[in-house]
Amino acid sequence: MKVEDNRSRRERRALVTREIEPAQLGLAGAAQIGCLHRQSGKDAKLEVEYLVTSRAAAKLPPEEFLHTDRDYWGVESGLHQRLDCSGFEDRLRVRHKGVVHILGLFARVGVALFVRWAQTQPLVRERTYPNWREWNSGHRWHIIRQVIESPG
Repeated sequence: MKVEDNRSRRERRALVTREIEPAQLGLAGAAQIGCLHRQSGKDAKLEVEYLVTSRAAAKLPPEEFLHTDRDYWGVESGLHQRLDCSGFEDRLRVRHKGVVHILGLFARVGVALFVRWAQTQPLVRERTYPNWREWNSGHRWHIIRQVIESPG
């Protein structure tokens, strides 16, 4: 258990983890699952959150896993914001499990390609999704080359 400050509030957090196989969750790459118990203040309600990572317990021990979870806003303001702004992910009303997986995969591939492209742009103001979309507009070979010529 760890007691720390979270945005000027005392917070108690405890994490229990175990290794898993990807098939157990139906999530490719899943290697470890964690159950986080969090309580802010003495009288606050106990919150339970489940976490999954692709890193094995040998590479991400529980203490480090707990620290990594603290950076949750990095995901919210990074990948999630990009998915929502570029693909309107929060507004999708798709219900079929297979379709959700396929759309999610394509959305994440698109974001990865955009991030890679943005790193090659010399001016920060040019690193925008509309500029990337315009650059690729009508030129599917740009995207195919980005995938084929990816490093490593």
